[in-house]
Amino acid sequence: EGPPLSPGVRLGDSLRFRGATLESGTLYRPGDTLALETWWSVDSALEADYSLGLHLVNRKGMTVAQADSGPLGPYTPGSTSQWQPGEVYRDDRQVRIPWCLPKGRYEVRLVVYTWWNGARLAPEEGAWRAPEDSVQLGSVVVGSYADCD
Repeated sequence: EGPPLSPGVRLGDSLRFRGATLESGTLYRPGDTLALETWWSVDSALEADYSLGLHLVNRKGMTVAQADSGPLGPYTPGSTSQWQPGEVYRDDRQVRIPWCLPKGRYEVRLVVYTWWNGARLAPEEGAWRAPEDSVQLGSVVVGSYADCD
């Protein structure tokens, strides 16, 4: 198991997104958990610690669910300032699909930001770049158990 993207998508000066396990178009129901593994590396040591966020975004561009924290993964330091060049790190993130979320297609995005002021690292130009300095991973479809109106 390893990162599917080489050399990856650069965010800021040194951080690289190296891939994710999301299967675009997967059907979820309210209450389900969207689990995601992502891989990262750095070109040079980071001076700051960054938070990583998994965001579920509706058609209007509003975040309807999210899971944000420092890195979470096996053998992955919890502070990005401890990451070393030449290593690949895995982050494991989960977000629960909210109850009564309207059925439809939702974008899955990653964000990387400084925890103290919320400033995001912008991904380099390309197919992975999404609005609001985020990385577009794909989409999921949310079905509904009941009408919650």
